[in-house]
Amino acid sequence: MKQYLYKPSNPILKNFPSTLKTRRLEIRPVRPGDGICLYSLLSENFDFLSKWVTWLNKSFSQDECEVLCRQYYADFILRQGLHFLVFTKDTSTAIGSISLSEIDWSIPKGSVGYWGALNHSGNGYITEAAGAISRFAFDCLNIKRLTILCDNRNRKSWKIAERLGFSLELQAKGLIDSVESADLCLTRQYVRWNADGLEHFETIGSDFFNDKHPLSSKNCHTLVDGYNRATA
Repeated sequence: MKQYLYKPSNPILKNFPSTLKTRRLEIRPVRPGDGICLYSLLSENFDFLSKWVTWLNKSFSQDECEVLCRQYYADFILRQGLHFLVFTKDTSTAIGSISLSEIDWSIPKGSVGYWGALNHSGNGYITEAAGAISRFAFDCLNIKRLTILCDNRNRKSWKIAERLGFSLELQAKGLIDSVESADLCLTRQYVRWNADGLEHFETIGSDFFNDKHPLSSKNCHTLVDGYNRATA
């Protein structure tokens, strides 16, 4: 029997758009060289973010942020996790981060995570970005089950999930780490099964810079455009 290095279903072979544009935002994968951008975001919002982001500590450096960006880039290429930076379209200002993690391609399912700069809160930017990434997961990645996990104390975070039409599936202790306490954190888990009513977006380019590939972003772009026309 012939042995093949890759199975046709191998997630590494999945191609999809490199950048998403919504009404007000540009969302693109984290890349090598983004360490200085990530460092600035985290530094400026440390007091706010350190209450909820378990891996953030006072001693983090720009080099460590660059290492993290390169790890994110490797995860993206391997399709093990998809991490994005969020920018405003009008000023190209970095205002936060969003990710698709805990991906299980055999189902397929994943989880959306997000955080935003405090000085840009109240504008609905992260809600807009999370809505677009959620639609991207359903329409371009064929995700069947999408979750959002939030610390019960972080009302702003779980209100985003509710505004996006995610349903509260369960509340349990210990699903995510707690920053401020040694006790297990009460977590809210929200779930969505389809893209109905989520933020629309435009796609740009291919993450492998090969728009002629049969599974390139053009196919996904056609799908999304077709959906937009059908529901406009």
